[in-house]
Amino acid sequence: MTSKLFKVDETEANIRLDVFLKGIYEEYSRTQIQTLIKSGQVLINGKTSKPSACINIDDKIECLSFGDKNDILAEDIPIRTVYENDNFAIINKPSGMLTHPTSKEKTGTLVNALLYKYKDNLSDINGSFRPGIIHRLDRNTSGLIIIAKNNSAHTK
Repeated sequence: MTSKLFKVDETEANIRLDVFLKGIYEEYSRTQIQTLIKSGQVLINGKTSKPSACINIDDKIECLSFGDKNDILAEDIPIRTVYENDNFAIINKPSGMLTHPTSKEKTGTLVNALLYKYKDNLSDINGSFRPGIIHRLDRNTSGLIIIAKNNSAHTK
């Protein structure tokens, strides 16, 4: 198992740590996540915390012993790019498409399409399971989503 590091953005701030991690590690129950947090396997900015801790913008959440996810496949899925430069892409995510894979659905997501289109030219700040993803939209929500093409752009 490898350590995973996530940086909290404005859409994820002011929520409980266990709720934040449940959104990422959907294959774990909230109780399992709380147990891992209580056992010191999750750090906020290098320090242990409680499951109920409220996370803030730019906090760095490190998961020390969560299981590795399977590699995500790049898929040739058509996506509509509204704007693009060397640092960002703005994609119109259609309703019905997941932003990133889950433990149950590993294909057909925006991340699968991004990996095909941009290959290794995506930020890895949110880990290998959410490359380039700055924020997400729910499956049934359509709209514009910003994709970071490098870590420098992602942090800004």
